[in-house]
Amino acid sequence: MPNNTVAALWQSGRQVLEAGYDKETAQREARLLLQWLIPKEAGAFLLAGDFIISPEQIAWYHQALERRLAGEPLQYILGEQEFMSLPFTVNASVLIPRWDTEILVEACLSLLQGEKQPIILDMGTGSGAIAISLAFYLPKAVVLATDISADALAVAEENAKKLGVSSRVSFFASDRLQNIAPEEQYDLLVSNPPYLTETEMAQRTVDLQQEPQLALYGGPDGLDFYRYLSENAWRYIKPGGHLAMEIGFWQKDAVLDLLWKNGWQKAVCHQDYGGRNRAIIAQKA
Repeated sequence: MPNNTVAALWQSGRQVLEAGYDKETAQREARLLLQWLIPKEAGAFLLAGDFIISPEQIAWYHQALERRLAGEPLQYILGEQEFMSLPFTVNASVLIPRWDTEILVEACLSLLQGEKQPIILDMGTGSGAIAISLAFYLPKAVVLATDISADALAVAEENAKKLGVSSRVSFFASDRLQNIAPEEQYDLLVSNPPYLTETEMAQRTVDLQQEPQLALYGGPDGLDFYRYLSENAWRYIKPGGHLAMEIGFWQKDAVLDLLWKNGWQKAVCHQDYGGRNRAIIAQKA
């Protein structure tokens, strides 16, 4: 078998990745890297076994395999991650969007469907996945998205342009909400804040160690940002408006307690498709 075909490279790629991953993961990820190289006209991957890969593509493939074996997330190597059926550019400056977070976005979409022109504030936008998805699926929505990282904001702005919502999504550098004027009132303040504890940060997988610490670490008990939002977010939200946050599945009771203590009403927890607590939405009185 020629060593420059899809079939041959898939076989060799699996063998390389099996040095660091189980066979199922190695097979899947070797295939995903190869699929990135095959032009659409080559047809379905499994039917393209004899498709010839160019020397330049082979070099990229071998480099990608080594990067993956070293623990670099597949999404950073490919430069893209799908979220809410949309393609988002990602790199090491931003947290990789997770499918779990789609539960938060879906709950917000349901909440705002009846609003004529919802005004939304996204704190800690990262790649812009939440802000841009809301703008994409709510064609009248206007969104302000903040982040402390200039590099993350550059990625988010690129995604907004790519997905055609840059006219309705603005990006602003801010540490939490410090640079946002409280007199600007929003129908929704949404955030997927950092929520890993000190212990969890020390136990991160090699893949997770590659993602920005600022987007992961939520203080010794993981609750720093929930304390901040429960105490301060109401100043930025219209009466009857909502605060929506992703949570770690183990944090439901602690976050609800913070909200109740700070006067929030009708706090509801939404579960992800695995049945785990994943998002909390609270209403301002």
